[in-house]
Amino acid sequence: FNGYCPKRGASLATGTFKDLEASSVLARLPPGQGGRTLVLASAGNTAAAFARACSEYQVRCLIVVPRSGLVDLRFAGPIDSCVKVVSLTGNADYSDAVALADQLSERLSEMFFSTGGVASVARRDGVGTAMLNAVETIGRLPDYYFQAVGSGAGGIAAFEASCRLVADGRFGERPPRLMLSQNLPYAPMVASWRSGHRALLPTAEEADRAQIRRIAAPVLSNRRPAYALTGGVFDVLRDSGGDMLAVDNDEVRAAQRLVEDAEGIDIDPAAAVAVASLMRAVHDQRIQRDDVVLLNVTGAGRRRLERGLAPVHPTLEIDPTAGSSRDTTQQIVDSIG
Repeated sequence: FNGYCPKRGASLATGTFKDLEASSVLARLPPGQGGRTLVLASAGNTAAAFARACSEYQVRCLIVVPRSGLVDLRFAGPIDSCVKVVSLTGNADYSDAVALADQLSERLSEMFFSTGGVASVARRDGVGTAMLNAVETIGRLPDYYFQAVGSGAGGIAAFEASCRLVADGRFGERPPRLMLSQNLPYAPMVASWRSGHRALLPTAEEADRAQIRRIAAPVLSNRRPAYALTGGVFDVLRDSGGDMLAVDNDEVRAAQRLVEDAEGIDIDPAAAVAVASLMRAVHDQRIQRDDVVLLNVTGAGRRRLERGLAPVHPTLEIDPTAGSSRDTTQQIVDSIG
């Protein structure tokens, strides 16, 4: 359980497992960074985690989010002026935010630097601590690992952490089967995995955007996931004997109701995708009663957190389709000073 529920001993400040990621990334940064600004893209959860952490540790940070991600940027106290937020308007989604953040770190590397995305060992190892903590508690590696994925970094991180535990020799002889899930109708990795091909199946951009607008969990909407690259989602699924599952919005909402009724806590839509996938796997008898299952609830308790919280207003709002990319980057440079 990676969320906020103090009565159950859970106190992640922004209610998601991205707090683990932000802490490990900032811990690895050399002091000062030569005056450069950390830049990253987010659909909401990552933005909240890095805004809080960078504000606390006085790290200059520029966060690019689609307008829909602003709802997650709410905090109990003021965020330091070292954190700037650019909101993308119009029809922009998470992948547009990723593209703009990449442009800034690549074209203006003297001013900006990237967290490295899924290639960052700090980002993967931060979220991989969920596997380490679970095994420490259980005493052995689980048989199955369930998580919803957008970029796939969380699934890759869980597999890498479990491989280290296998090498240790005290916790089991094989990693858990990864059961990674997405939210229908937008499930590009599910379709590609089921096709049996390593490469992501080609899709039409406008069709992707239309599907993304219909899913309950927009944080899972990365149009450039870490699927085909060496060590990516395809490889960890194959090497773990895992699978990909897809659930629709009705199943997501049913999973949210079930967890709230059973545990008394609200869970994020992305976490509910994983819960619904586990429910589906049990119903289909893919999971047996004696199997040891690790379910990663990646975000929860947002309603408790939002009581008395104030929203963060963007430093700049940009429509990425209006004007050239050079004009857009210049607007950002001018706005952050």
